[in-house]
Amino acid sequence: MALVTSAGATPALGLNPNRRLPVRYIRMTPWLANCVARDAGNRSMRFAGRTAWNEEDAEVARLEYDRVYPVTQEIRDNTRVR
Repeated sequence: MALVTSAGATPALGLNPNRRLPVRYIRMTPWLANCVARDAGNRSMRFAGRTAWNEEDAEVARLEYDRVYPVTQEIRDNTRVR
């Protein structure tokens, strides 16, 4: 069993407890972009003190979706929605 310090490093292996771990990116999917957009719309709604979305909140959500999941018009035209 290895000795683990309070910082989580194992001195026996010579690991530096202050080193930065590599950043892992998640793949943005349409489903995840939709979740992000809904969160933005909900934040807009709550900030304005409403309990239901209006057109402004829907526009905020649409802009956020387009920001996190940019798709060109060419791709949109060639994609079938089932």
